Amino acid sequence: MKKNKRGLGIDIDGVISNIGKELSKILSGINGEKIKHSDIITYDLKLWGLPQYTHKKFFNKKFYHNLEPIKDSREVVNCLYEDNQVVLITARDQYPKVMEDTYEWLVDNGFLFDDLIQSRNKTGPMKHYGLVFLIDDYHGNCFDLAKEGHDSMLFEQPWNKYLSFSTELEHKHIKRVKNWKDVSKYLGQCEEVL
Repeated sequence: MKKNKRGLGIDIDGVISNIGKELSKILSGINGEKIKHSDIITYDLKLWGLPQYTHKKFFNKKFYHNLEPIKDSREVVNCLYEDNQVVLITARDQYPKVMEDTYEWLVDNGFLFDDLIQSRNKTGPMKHYGLVFLIDDYHGNCFDLAKEGHDSMLFEQPWNKYLSFSTELEHKHIKRVKNWKDVSKYLGQCEEVL
């Protein structure tokens, strides 16, 4: 861990990588009709004809390799890396070498980071690394952290855009951000790189 540095946890899919664009291609093929990124308003992919047991067929090396970085993600993450501990936390677990492929994608796309870990539950890594913020597109992770008194930023995606916060803790600890410009503004860093 970088001494005296603020620790930031950052999710990958839907925050750094534009998973929605590639996911819409898969769902369009399954459904036989054009499904846009903006149409995907739920995490429950079985409603789109993609049940959990089929994920390994679609979420493979080719899928992850074809993802594009979200606009401004590389610039802001790399700028944040200069003065913070940046830990990338992903739930990817679809096949044995997914973490090696994820690391390769991050390096190939020029991302700087201190550590890359796999965990569906983000609360444990946040505590383990002493991270002060999580940037994630999955509201469940943000809600779990709020219950523990931790701060997070909910990175807006169609699947969380219309979600409302229902408790005082959620309102207090979760900040909505629409893009990486909002992230840098909220953190008070890296606005100059955009």
